[in-house]
Amino acid sequence: MAPRASTRILSASPRRAYRGTRNQASDEDDVSQNSDVSEEDGVWRQSDGADEDDPNSEDDAPDEEGFTDEDDDNYEHDAPDEEDSTDEGDASSKDGTSKTDRAAEDDEVTIAVMGMTGTGKTTFINLLSGAKLHVGHKLTSCTENVAVTSPFRFEGRSVTLIDTPGFDDTKQSQMEILSRISVFLGQTYKAGKKLAGVIYLHRITDNRMGGIACQNFRMFRQLCGDQAFKNVVIVTTMWGQIERTKGLDREKELMNGKEFYKHAVTKGAHFMRHDKKLVSAQAVLRSLMKNTPLPLKIQREIVDEGKDITETAAGAEFNREITAQIQQLKTEMENLRRGIKDAARARDSETKKELEMETKELRDKMSRMQSDAQNFASNYERLNAEMDRKLAEAAERAARDEERHRLAMAESEREEAKRQSRGGIFSRVGRALDTLVGFRF
Repeated sequence: MAPRASTRILSASPRRAYRGTRNQASDEDDVSQNSDVSEEDGVWRQSDGADEDDPNSEDDAPDEEGFTDEDDDNYEHDAPDEEDSTDEGDASSKDGTSKTDRAAEDDEVTIAVMGMTGTGKTTFINLLSGAKLHVGHKLTSCTENVAVTSPFRFEGRSVTLIDTPGFDDTKQSQMEILSRISVFLGQTYKAGKKLAGVIYLHRITDNRMGGIACQNFRMFRQLCGDQAFKNVVIVTTMWGQIERTKGLDREKELMNGKEFYKHAVTKGAHFMRHDKKLVSAQAVLRSLMKNTPLPLKIQREIVDEGKDITETAAGAEFNREITAQIQQLKTEMENLRRGIKDAARARDSETKKELEMETKELRDKMSRMQSDAQNFASNYERLNAEMDRKLAEAAERAARDEERHRLAMAESEREEAKRQSRGGIFSRVGRALDTLVGFRF
């Protein structure tokens, strides 16, 4: 986990502002004309018969992502938020964030982007920020570590986006991914940074939410905690690759299915769509910028409650998942062993060899999982210590630079004093006379 990423999130910079403001006037006009972005809740709303309210349409013909101006009652889903009834006269909200604290954070907006591998996280981030994070186009994942964009300006505020690897990453174990994300979130929270929101991307083209997808979201749910779901937007992508009616049916199923995102929606999360265009990405960003920044559950557990990573809700979820996977592997290996015996009795050497190879692969996989489970806490501590060391080194470099600057300024002042004191007799007499009569330049 590079120190560059963590230090960027802690200090604002005007760099890479161009994409956030690129064609801003025309883009904002498109939003106002083609989408009804409510100032109250920042969610696209579509009403019966209001064809012009489709946020992803520029005319009546389907665009490259398959959107038309047809009416859609299922687009926006916001659950009532019990905390919305807080008296505006209160000095602080129910989450303990005072109005003074919120005002101090108003200029800076930090948002994390999460989701499974291949949902378009990095592409979405690059589109909004103008960054050039590496994008993958194969089945293997590209975002191995947490990556952070340079701050960019959007509607008068400084925005930083965080790109995270999916828990189905092909290059790292689930333990490694959870450890890296937890270390990063813990360090930024200790530095006083809270997230204004989290964007969770989901491919609308997935015809079912399989075991890996459900596992990915269960881990996300434990990282966030119910309290932070009101700052979560579930963004569906890949609309251009699905027939619209089928996509709408699938969207409704995702919102209302108990095994899918119903719990998150009930706790305040809402759905939006991204059609690969800057306008829709900005609408998602805009919907989160009004939020009161909140710590995620994993941040509160690690920093405020001082829990070990294995004691956190996400850590417990990891242990449940890996225990279930190991048990499943044991069952599969037992079936393979029976198959090997049957092949041996039948003198089928080719089948026996194939089954033995499969058994070895499963044994190696189970060994890695058991190692992950045993080394979970120590791996987290190692990564956390590494982050502490890199942050300390960055702070030392900054202190040395500041000291060098201070010494250079002091030397410059001494040289200037010497230069002024080296005047001739007339200048010295003149200064003496000026002092006597109280005259000053």
